[in-house]
Amino acid sequence: MELREKEMFRNEDEFLENVPMGFDGKFNWDYLLPIFGDSRIAPMDLDGVVERNDNFLVMETKTHSKAIPTGQVRTLFALHKRGGFTILAIWMRKNKEAEEIELVGIMRPETSKSTERIMEMHYFNDGEVGKKFVYDLVEKWWKFANENKFIIQ
Repeated sequence: MELREKEMFRNEDEFLENVPMGFDGKFNWDYLLPIFGDSRIAPMDLDGVVERNDNFLVMETKTHSKAIPTGQVRTLFALHKRGGFTILAIWMRKNKEAEEIELVGIMRPETSKSTERIMEMHYFNDGEVGKKFVYDLVEKWWKFANENKFIIQ
């Protein structure tokens, strides 16, 4: 088995400074990289996923001004296109606390059918406004998901 020169885990120091909620350790997926050959494909994580009645809310957080990697954006779009997935991308200051939300990107099934449009963007200068916006959005999603079972047509 031959491993790629570069390990998959990117920005390990930054990750370990901001470990996710419920963090149970770092798993090394590098042994799988040879399967994907010369491609840049590698396993990824999603920061938060909630399921209700086959409706999914997927949340991805990034530290201020960090881009979502291309492969992860493609994955989020692929999930979104399948239907039943609402995607939230949330950019935060370094500590990734709800009070530090700066920017929220949303892909809602009813508003973002095209991959030409990455996400609706909303910017907040005041973290408390951002926190309330995300709270209200997730609350609306929860009410919708409670009342609507997603069925693939």
